Amino acid sequence: MLIPIQLAKLLDIWPPPPSAILTELGTAGGPIRNYLIPDELKVSVITNDREVGPIVCDAIISHIEEEALINDKLGDKFNIIILRLGIGLWKFADDPLELKRESEQPKYWI
Repeated sequence: MLIPIQLAKLLDIWPPPPSAILTELGTAGGPIRNYLIPDELKVSVITNDREVGPIVCDAIISHIEEEALINDKLGDKFNIIILRLGIGLWKFADDPLELKRESEQPKYWI
């Protein structure tokens, strides 16, 4: 999970602990270096009617990003299905066919 430095501070993993690995990641704007802390986070998806998780995942600390972001692998572990990416509709794989969930408003860590 990619997290901003401000959230990493709140979680007490900034400055990075000795277990952190400085890694280079490819982005659309070119390579960037971030700290990766293996198996650092326990993440859950909480909706108005259920909670899925926690799932243990790596923390990648970004000095550029302002939102916490999950990648496709973590989304798959939560069994998330994207229905309409542009308008933020999604569901869990085991939700009823007619159920469509709306994305939450973003939280910015500035």
